[in-house]
Amino acid sequence: MSFSTLIGLVAGIAIVLIAMAVDSSISMFVNLPGLMIVIGGTIAATMIRYSMADSFKAWGMSFNVLKVNSEVKDFNEIVDITEDLLRLVRAKGMLAMENYEIKNEFYNSGVRMLIDGYSHELVKQTLREKNRLLMEKAETSAGVFRSIGEAAPAFGMIGTLVGLIQMLSNLSDPSAIGPAMAVAMLTTLYGAMIANLVALPIA
Repeated sequence: MSFSTLIGLVAGIAIVLIAMAVDSSISMFVNLPGLMIVIGGTIAATMIRYSMADSFKAWGMSFNVLKVNSEVKDFNEIVDITEDLLRLVRAKGMLAMENYEIKNEFYNSGVRMLIDGYSHELVKQTLREKNRLLMEKAETSAGVFRSIGEAAPAFGMIGTLVGLIQMLSNLSDPSAIGPAMAVAMLTTLYGAMIANLVALPIA
């Protein structure tokens, strides 16, 4: 992830919170029934589309978003390791790599296979298959967050309808209009924020 992506995530959330706090209290924008509709409904809809295991894995992988420029760092590290290993093999042979510490698990598995005497072709095929499985896992995790991004605004609209129905059914009681209207408006806000400030950027 680029540094600008992290800045965008933090700045987007901060700007909305600051706008809420100007001339009003943030507590005005907290509505428990509305949160229950949006968050609970979004979780339920996502779990219908994806297994619980996939959902938990997606949240685990989402922490990669916080690793600023990790891809560039890993790539540069692998280039340096490759140069070191080439020099080591030329000087002392293939088995000299055995004591070389490699933190990158994917790269290390390929080196270990070479040390154990597997053919270059088998190592290549194995790493390609591992890479394919990793990409499938990443795509599934992205799909989970895209699903959250689709479901959250939809349940925001459902919450809006619930609030409007409550309001219209209690027009004779002025004290009930305010809370019902709050549910109606805030659920739309919650759904839009969850989708556009969290789920879709992570996906």
